[in-house]
Amino acid sequence: MKFFEIVRKYLDKLLIDILNEFILNTMHSGTIEVSQAMQIAANIAVLEMACDYFLRHAAQQRGIPVRSVDGRQGSLTAKIVLKTSRDAAYLALLSLVNSKLVEFYVTYRKCNLDF
Repeated sequence: MKFFEIVRKYLDKLLIDILNEFILNTMHSGTIEVSQAMQIAANIAVLEMACDYFLRHAAQQRGIPVRSVDGRQGSLTAKIVLKTSRDAAYLALLSLVNSKLVEFYVTYRKCNLDF
């Protein structure tokens, strides 16, 4: 069981400190487009669902019953962190779409005033 706890700890560390940090830095860089923000949000949702799979797979590899890792006690902290990042990605996506709508509206108004 000790080996499983070590794997769980490092999996959490990998998902939170490296992958999630990279995703957040990419989102906040200000250089992403709407389609990229949408893809990031979708990828985070898949990673969230994969957290349970990662744990179950690691438990199976060590011969630990899967039911002992299911539930709130056995879940990764990364799942909660990724959910928060997914929410941030949706907000970034919403902001990008709003700015595109404003840009379109300003262009549309300018074109109508020229006639």
